[in-house]
Amino acid sequence: MRGTGQTKAMVEKLPETGSVVVVHTDPLRSYVRDMILTLRGSEVLGRTRIEVIKNREAADRLVGLRVPVFVDHAFADHVSRETASAVRALADGTNSMFRKAG
Repeated sequence: MRGTGQTKAMVEKLPETGSVVVVHTDPLRSYVRDMILTLRGSEVLGRTRIEVIKNREAADRLVGLRVPVFVDHAFADHVSRETASAVRALADGTNSMFRKAG
């Protein structure tokens, strides 16, 4: 559900050192991109990769990342259960490295 401030809260948490944000559509990628630019500036935007993932195969783009992964709050509601599960597992695995290090 849009308009609840959850995407803004996610953008405000993005690290300045870089991250990946996962969304489910190209228009949402543009929305998040514009929000990052507005709220965090061009430097954070330049270090943030926004991935549009629509199916399980595309989730493989998250394998081997070395930056935190943020998944848009509406993602799981708009993709298959298999895709949402794969993305969550990959994001959790990647993000566990940062919780241990921090």
